[in-house]
Amino acid sequence: SKMTAEQKKSVINRIMSDNAKISKIYVWTSNGHKYYASETEYSELAKLGIYKNVFLASGYHQGFED
Repeated sequence: SKMTAEQKKSVINRIMSDNAKISKIYVWTSNGHKYYASETEYSELAKLGIYKNVFLASGYHQGFED
């Protein structure tokens, strides 16, 4: 309630952006593709139950891959 309209807008945009990325990862991996995540991202995805076809990123593998 103490946030300005601009601060509220920023928080909402960040939440929507985060949700969109998680949704893309879920759909991608559900269709049999692989996603390579950082340790932090891997932990967050696991908490959400998204772990099928999700692997820890390495120097060679990062992000969305077929």
